[in-house]
Amino acid sequence: MSVPAFRFFAATVVALLVFVLAQGTVPRVEAVAVALFEPDPLFILDGRSGVLTVTVFKEVTQDEIDAGAIDVELVEPGSLSDTEIHAEDANIPAGTTAGDTIEVIVTFTIKCVNNEIEGTGEKSITFEVEFGSTNSNALGSGTVTCSGKAIVMFDPNPLEVPEGSTKKVKVEITKNLTAEEGFAARIHVRLIEPGILDDTLLDTKDVRFPGTKQVGRKKTVTATFEISCTNNEIRGEVAGTGTDDAELSIEFVDGGVNHGMGQAICVDAEVSQVPSSGFSPSGVAIRADSGYAYALNAFDGVIGVFDGATLIDTIQLPCEAAFVGISIVEPDGEIYCIYQGMVFVPTGLGFYIYATDFQAAVIIRMLISNGTAAPAGPPDVLTIPVGGGPTGIGADLSTGQLYVANADDGTVSVVDVDTNTVTKTITVGGVPNGVIVDSANGVAYVSNFTLDVVHVIDTATNSEVDTVNVGSGPDGMEIDPDTGTLWVTNFLGNTVTVVDLYASPLAISSLPTTINLGVGTGPNDISLNMYTNRLYTANALNDTVSVINRTTRQLVGTIDVGDTPDAVAAHGKKGIIYVANFGENSLSLISDPNPFVHRQWGDLNCDEVVDLADILAVLSAIVPLPVQAGSDCPAFGQEVDVLPGAFAPQSWGDLTCDGELDGHDPLLMIRVFAGADVSGEPNCPQVNSMIYVW
Repeated sequence: MSVPAFRFFAATVVALLVFVLAQGTVPRVEAVAVALFEPDPLFILDGRSGVLTVTVFKEVTQDEIDAGAIDVELVEPGSLSDTEIHAEDANIPAGTTAGDTIEVIVTFTIKCVNNEIEGTGEKSITFEVEFGSTNSNALGSGTVTCSGKAIVMFDPNPLEVPEGSTKKVKVEITKNLTAEEGFAARIHVRLIEPGILDDTLLDTKDVRFPGTKQVGRKKTVTATFEISCTNNEIRGEVAGTGTDDAELSIEFVDGGVNHGMGQAICVDAEVSQVPSSGFSPSGVAIRADSGYAYALNAFDGVIGVFDGATLIDTIQLPCEAAFVGISIVEPDGEIYCIYQGMVFVPTGLGFYIYATDFQAAVIIRMLISNGTAAPAGPPDVLTIPVGGGPTGIGADLSTGQLYVANADDGTVSVVDVDTNTVTKTITVGGVPNGVIVDSANGVAYVSNFTLDVVHVIDTATNSEVDTVNVGSGPDGMEIDPDTGTLWVTNFLGNTVTVVDLYASPLAISSLPTTINLGVGTGPNDISLNMYTNRLYTANALNDTVSVINRTTRQLVGTIDVGDTPDAVAAHGKKGIIYVANFGENSLSLISDPNPFVHRQWGDLNCDEVVDLADILAVLSAIVPLPVQAGSDCPAFGQEVDVLPGAFAPQSWGDLTCDGELDGHDPLLMIRVFAGADVSGEPNCPQVNSMIYVW
């Protein structure tokens, strides 16, 4: 953001004065003066008054000492002579002598009459200050503008929206209420892109406020609009403008006149890159309790532990590879570890990491203690033999079973986490490589790269009960916990298959609906960010990430990342998408801001207090909640999602332990958080706004 030249100059002069005063001497520079205007620009509603504050740093003359005051004149500069608008006297502090530099503050009240600044005949003018009629060498200027029927301010302005993302712009509206607005206690506005022939409607809002009988009164309200950037085009909730740089304006339904100007700009997605801490990262996973991200490096067995973009620790898994140049081989030419997949399993002691070693035909278990990011003390390592070429791994936390896809022998190993032994081997044929488990429905899905199917395994019997035909070379998978929808990346087909399970997931043969969606080249992993309603695919063969809208099932963006992206994991709460770049030993971090943060709170009922009553207004629209069978009773203090619409059952829990997921559970947690200090956040969001309670 650029800084007005006069402000930059003023700051420089003030800094110089402070330095000189600190030295105990003041040079004699005639008519040294700096004037700073606040606010600048000043907008005044027609028929109203505004206050302009001018801060003056000035060297006091002997004439001013004799008069006991500084004559500060607010003028409109002219080509031949200045036009005086207002004059005020600023008192000089006692003890001031001629030549001293002092700071004085003067306020001027300016009126807007008939959409003109009183005494000027102009709608907008630039002001300067002079000191007495003989001194016109003041520095600094400010602007005052009459704003007709309304003042509309956009924040931020311009709004920069990364490709494939959605951001919010807050609009502050100050206007004289019409009769309809005053009695309805609402201002109905439209966000538009003004056009030469026709305006493009982007969104509409009913901005409500308390009280009636406010006809003709001045009222200030705020409204928040979501602006997205899709395929380098600015889009709103209603329609898109089809440009990468859109002007924004607010139009009042009753007036039909555009007020205020803002700007929304499509920019490249915010992507940063950090070293993965090892060689050839092949997997990323998010630890549920701490929110740390773990990056698994295939060829040296190092796991980098990240808090956001910061590497906070490393974990060394067993690996006997020797480093020769940039390759990782033993003298006999064999690689001795190729770590492919990773999963976390909670335990009373902390978390176990299970990782698949393709070369050694084993999975490795290591304990991470509670409250730590890596093993505290000597690592507790356990090796569990499985089938040939283990790649993908998934955990069923409800049964305590692991499912390992063995690519070399066409099998799936079932591992009991209590005994750490293989309890069953399921033969599926082909090259099974990806695993994901839907614990809520008792299903494990295994993608088969050469058979172009997904195997469906009943976790109660550990037997294959069905297959689903998908695209060519299925690899990575993701499950939508709200709907049970299965998303599958097809590496050879450059598509994603969406499988709708209208019947039980164990009865897929009842003709599920499948949709193939084109994405980047070589998609091999996929991850869902429920907070932003988007899925991300890592496309290994063209070094990109594809962005998919979860609801519309449309490709909405493509983001350039590092060399050979091999895995992707969405950290929804922190608003970060982690991408493992296998070919360059790095992670790409894509910004995907989480909209469900506490700023969504506010004075919902406008009683000037942020309290439980505000949240009750939201809850009244969404309770009672559906009862979820088999729900555990989490400990008091678990995070709770309060989102109108779809609910992820695992985000809730029977907080009151009454055997039901109902309105009492979120209320219990909300009572804890209702006393949080959020008074500085925007007030009065619309009832039924989305709220996330941390």
